[in-house]
Amino acid sequence: MAVLHSAALLHGLQGGPTGQVPQIAVPPGLEKRQRAGLDLRFWELRDYELTQIDGIPVTTVMRTLADACRLLPRFQAVAYVDSALNSGLVGPADLDVVRGLMSRRRNCVAGRRLLAQARPGAQSPLETRVRLRATDGGFPPDAMQVPVLDPEGRVLGYGDMGFCLPEGGWLIVEADGRSVHELPEAVLHDRHRQNAFVAVPGNTVVRFTWADTRSAAYIPSVLRPMLRTADWRPGKYRRP
Repeated sequence: MAVLHSAALLHGLQGGPTGQVPQIAVPPGLEKRQRAGLDLRFWELRDYELTQIDGIPVTTVMRTLADACRLLPRFQAVAYVDSALNSGLVGPADLDVVRGLMSRRRNCVAGRRLLAQARPGAQSPLETRVRLRATDGGFPPDAMQVPVLDPEGRVLGYGDMGFCLPEGGWLIVEADGRSVHELPEAVLHDRHRQNAFVAVPGNTVVRFTWADTRSAAYIPSVLRPMLRTADWRPGKYRRP
């Protein structure tokens, strides 16, 4: 049955690498069947941890997330959980089940730490990466998918994430994925959207790309002077 990245792909989760070798689990005792071109895992899986997608045996979403948090790199694992939350495949309450599925398994403690870093609202792996880089630097966003309102209360759009500023308004962070945001029509849409956002008194917009997330220091270094000037504190200011 398909596991890890292969299972995540079948479930439609975002966040995995491209060109991944198929990851397959077979029962223990079949170690001699290891073959080139496959990443075989020798696991004992229970019936309730398995399902089928288009006739392909695969671990359930919750078992897939439990394995991802235990065994995959941090950004990939958290992106998978964020993706499952965003798509509605799991809800926040289901994460307790995911946590339980890690019990008495290798790397369960580290896996539970990664699971705790997931957060509803990220709509792409890049948004997850930006959020984690900001949080690591001491700047956890106050909200995801921030509704930006005009003076009449009409929604102008939604910022990917934001920091609630004490004087009113938001520091809005936008994650610009290259494949989408470099299209000419997307560039024009993003420009109009940003203009509308900053036209609201007190709002500021900052944009980050995938390349910006490769350094642990870059995103916090951009946010730090803006948030310190505004006297922002984590969780201190809340608005709908």
